Amino acid sequence: MGIAASELCRYVIRPTLLYLGRHSATAESLLLGIAASQSALGSALHDRRGHG
Repeated sequence: MGIAASELCRYVIRPTLLYLGRHSATAESLLLGIAASQSALGSALHDRRGHG
C-alpha cells in the first residue's frame, strides 16, 4: 500500500516546508514532482519479488 499524492503533500511535504519556514505552493509542487519522479510513481510498490 502506498500513499496518495494529496496525502504526501498534506502530511509530509507541507508540514516540513512550514517547519523550515520555506512554504510556498511552488515548493510543494516541486517536491511532489521530484518524489513522483524518483519513485517511478510508486511502481516499486507493485514488485512481486519483494523488497530489500
